[in-house]
Amino acid sequence: MIDSDDFKYINDLYGHDAGDAALKTFAKVLEDNFGQLGKVCRNGGDEFAVFLKRTTRTEGRAIFKKLFRQKLAFGYQGKDYPYTISLGFAVYPGPGGKPGRTLEQG
Repeated sequence: MIDSDDFKYINDLYGHDAGDAALKTFAKVLEDNFGQLGKVCRNGGDEFAVFLKRTTRTEGRAIFKKLFRQKLAFGYQGKDYPYTISLGFAVYPGPGGKPGRTLEQG
């Protein structure tokens, strides 16, 4: 699950056309990073889900860390505006069946 931080702020400050540009840019970033590995979906608003096929927890962690460390920006009316994201991931099948276990314990 991936969320664009403060997306409402982008819409409120720069307008909905800027928000649309930000979403389109971010969707392209996700497709570039994950398109060959799985499926990218928009849940709604600024929330996206990525489903990776045949990916281990270690591989997934490396892939998502790479995305998280990227400098992200969208262009609107000739200017670039940086933004950040929040993300988390889970592995199936994984340790989710036992209460109290985390991915790190896993």
